Amino acid sequence: MFDGQPDLSFATWSPTNSNAAPWLLANDFDVFAVDETLNTAISEWAQLPMQPPVGPSIHNAPLTPQTASASALESSENVSMNAIPTPPSKKRSARALDAVAKTWYTQLRSDEVSRSTSRAVSEAPREQFGVDEQYRDKLTRKMKSRPVGDSLPSVNFLNVCLKAYVSRFHPIFPVIHIPTFRPTSQNAFLLLSMCSIGSLFVGSESVRSQGIEIFWRLNKVILATWDKHLAQGKAEALSMVQAALLGQTFAMLSGKPEDLFQADMFHGTMLAWARKVHIFKQVHPPVPTPAMDEGARQDLWHQWLRFEQCNRFALALSIHDSELASLYHHEPLSRESIVSRGRPLANDSLFSASDVSTCLQALQEQAAAFDASYMSLTSWMAKEPGSRNNITDCIADSAFTAYGVLSSLNASIIEARHSLTLSDSKIELLSKGLISWYQVCEQNGIFNKPDNFNMQVLWHAAFIVLHVDIGALEAAIGRDGHRAAEGSAMEVRKWLSSSSAVRCLLHGLLLQEQVESMRFGSEPALHVPRALYTAALVWLVCSQFSVPGQVRMPNMAALPFAEIQLVKGASQQRLREFGVSPGSDLAALSTGITYGLIDLLQRAGRWGIAESLANTLTAALEAHVD
Repeated sequence: MFDGQPDLSFATWSPTNSNAAPWLLANDFDVFAVDETLNTAISEWAQLPMQPPVGPSIHNAPLTPQTASASALESSENVSMNAIPTPPSKKRSARALDAVAKTWYTQLRSDEVSRSTSRAVSEAPREQFGVDEQYRDKLTRKMKSRPVGDSLPSVNFLNVCLKAYVSRFHPIFPVIHIPTFRPTSQNAFLLLSMCSIGSLFVGSESVRSQGIEIFWRLNKVILATWDKHLAQGKAEALSMVQAALLGQTFAMLSGKPEDLFQADMFHGTMLAWARKVHIFKQVHPPVPTPAMDEGARQDLWHQWLRFEQCNRFALALSIHDSELASLYHHEPLSRESIVSRGRPLANDSLFSASDVSTCLQALQEQAAAFDASYMSLTSWMAKEPGSRNNITDCIADSAFTAYGVLSSLNASIIEARHSLTLSDSKIELLSKGLISWYQVCEQNGIFNKPDNFNMQVLWHAAFIVLHVDIGALEAAIGRDGHRAAEGSAMEVRKWLSSSSAVRCLLHGLLLQEQVESMRFGSEPALHVPRALYTAALVWLVCSQFSVPGQVRMPNMAALPFAEIQLVKGASQQRLREFGVSPGSDLAALSTGITYGLIDLLQRAGRWGIAESLANTLTAALEAHVD
């Protein structure tokens, strides 16, 4: 099966009918062949001798669910906000602020780095310029990668992880066409990348550890062999970059600073690889006609599947771009959403089609969208709501596209801030774009359907990012140590006296409500931990830097915030739940709300990044002393 061609008799599969899933690995799947491929690639790259096979994997034992850890904080729904007064900021320990910097979610903390540094410092200065044999031997040992001694887990293990990927992760990041996915020698890296992410959803720490090991091995192999795969046919090249995309996603969500930095570091490489395989220059195939014979219909279907997977790959890159720019506070690399490149994206029914007839029928129904006028994201933001164009049509047709466009709007905000072009007129334009996006979704009933992408969470977070410099808030609570914190404190206190502060605090409450209303058992989208962190950050700053009476709740009817008026009903209900009325001192509620948001962040899914962000906020809270 492994070396054979894909089976194109697409049986219907669903999570309740998992035994019939045609993309699972069969008993004759040659795990050792894949394992040998990985070891060979790593050995050639590191110039190491081949490691002998270690025999069958021992991971055939029943998988035991991971014991859920009890929350360290009381549930956010049970915290009495008025019972926790917030004292004004009097003193912040310099040592505690420096400790915050060391525990920051982006701070690299490697014992090996410190050991290497100490060794380098302790070495006696050399009297001669040059290399002797002893130094050469040290270099040789240093250049060698550690040997790979473990084989891949069993077929049973890989299938469990693959099922978890399809049922838990694919709905929130649909970039692979599952109905046509078949394990082959050409897509082995993609399969392993899917398994590594799937391991996060099994509920076993041992399975998770194996998934992390697969991720690291696969990462080394892709870096060692990318040129060979890009030189192969279109299918293998696309499969390789898809595997790398999922690897980037794994790195972003793992919660380890070194993984997150690696994702940021290789994001530019991903864009270069995407250009190399012409991801951004795909020409959409023709619309099917009734006169086509069966062979032509099959060929057209496969053209469309490749075209759509390329589109979704590009859209996923723009989502990564927005998230990495948000986490690291730097300029995004891709300037426009994929929908601005002159190519319509298929609607959701097309990408979920499992046979030729369903797919081609969906194409014919969407044919009119191919004639829509095209415009850039910036031009779309300036248009009056209601005009028909490619972006409006794509948002209406595809929830994943709506998610990608919203991520691109978030990236546009970050780009404007870092390019020093975030003027009042620019803020107004970006606000208009976010409001137009919301109205298109509302008019097309997108918010009335299950939202796998938690888009309203991202929408509220984007408004917070628009109206405050998150980097400045982070610096004020200790990201860069106590000296930078003291230097940013004045700017933060000034911001708290502005209407923008009230605006951001309100969006934080509404964002919290959106997360709390998620269906039990659903998985949060990629941005949810970062969005919750953003909301908690503005309330944390309010608790540490505001004085009693400085930040008061105005009358809702008099609020000049157009986007808050758009969700006025939800806003008023949320404020009543927190006991907030016109004139309420928001500073008096801030500590309790901050704790509630951190608690929610700790419970928001299984991503390691959520725990890392929560630890950063907790450290910042503990640095605040009377």
